[in-house]
Amino acid sequence: MSEITDDYMRSMLGQSRSYTLAFLKEGPNRHMAGVEAIVWEHGRRNFQLRADGFVVDDPQERAAAGGEFAEPLDEGARAGTREHMLGERQLDAQHYPVVLLHCRQVSVTGDSATVALAVTLRGKESLLQVPMKWRRNGKVLQAEGELTFRQTDIGLQPYSLMLGALRVADDIHARFTLLARQQ
Repeated sequence: MSEITDDYMRSMLGQSRSYTLAFLKEGPNRHMAGVEAIVWEHGRRNFQLRADGFVVDDPQERAAAGGEFAEPLDEGARAGTREHMLGERQLDAQHYPVVLLHCRQVSVTGDSATVALAVTLRGKESLLQVPMKWRRNGKVLQAEGELTFRQTDIGLQPYSLMLGALRVADDIHARFTLLARQQ
């Protein structure tokens, strides 16, 4: 196995996508005393997301959402939304470039699970309960789910203009699919 040096990691960071999910394979020291604390901290660091990596109003996602979101936005509108989202009144990505997702607890019942997910934005932590379903198909483990939460639940104020005459809804509906492939 190749050695992963700091220089290698730095060079690979420039090639990573907006989101990268890493699954680690057990090594010979996996069951040594104290390893759980090391694995826990490593996992915590792997769940940091750069705030400026968020994709805004993706045309395919908008079409899949349907309804009022079915029509794509022009590039100028998308760029404006992104600028506001990353600005100091929202995510404040200049001062808080990382969004931290930390799994506090997982409760599993059959093919369902609920994850107590700590979300840290702008240095403030909020807790969300995230329901999901999971299934295994050969060497692939798939988890998927959706949830609705309020921006105000995670410490954000919905964006507004003209003294609130035009504003973004407080509710956020999120869908996700995570895939893990055994090697």
